[in-house]
Amino acid sequence: MVDKGVNITLKIIACFVLVNSGKIKALHALDKFEINQPEGMLFTPSGDLYIASEGNKQNPGRIMSVQLKSIRD
Repeated sequence: MVDKGVNITLKIIACFVLVNSGKIKALHALDKFEINQPEGMLFTPSGDLYIASEGNKQNPGRIMSVQLKSIRD
């Protein structure tokens, strides 16, 4: 793949959980003040989701936890 100077930036505004049938089971909106610039995400073995945001001189980076283990199909 060759990058011809066209860069695409995606902004995460929500995370959702799909069940095996493909239907949305849960939706968690992300507050732009809570997590302004998401940079990474991690699922734990127990099923929780952590989203990390980048910090800057005015605001520290943050880690947000979304408890997904209670959501079942």
